[in-house]
Amino acid sequence: MLFRKTPTSERDKYVYRFNDGTVSVITEGSEAEVWIKSLHSFDDAEVYNNIKNSRPQLESWQKKAVEDWKAQHPGEEPEKNWNLSMDGLMKTENQDTSIYARQLAEMAAEEPDPQKELLYEKLAELPEEDQDLYRLYFTEGYSQEEIAEMKGVSQNTISKKLRRIQKTLTEMCRKEI
Repeated sequence: MLFRKTPTSERDKYVYRFNDGTVSVITEGSEAEVWIKSLHSFDDAEVYNNIKNSRPQLESWQKKAVEDWKAQHPGEEPEKNWNLSMDGLMKTENQDTSIYARQLAEMAAEEPDPQKELLYEKLAELPEEDQDLYRLYFTEGYSQEEIAEMKGVSQNTISKKLRRIQKTLTEMCRKEI
């Protein structure tokens, strides 16, 4: 299990990898050591919290399930990462009545929406900047004001670009239908 993002032997510098593949490195310097230590501390805290929160506290019925398992397996201890199955979490082991299994089957049975597929296909043909703007507004739900602040432009500019993107996508999709 990973307890630190950066091995101890490599902590004389701090390396940050951006989503686009670029890398930024902070190396030793006058004030850099304080920053490097702080950034590694933040990373360590993030890893610690991810581990701590990856498995919530067991509820009383889950504790009983662990005790029952221990009673059926005397002298043995469950693995440290022992977990109840998803069906166990839904309080049933019968696949015919499992809420989880039923929901999963319903999701798998959903037919793809051809209009959505066409929209996503046409969206992929737009410039990357337009795709990013579309994603921020329509998918991630940022307001025009928030996007304008992120991009360093006016809200009016964002509004015009979004209308242009919608018009372009509508025209592209109509040509296909």
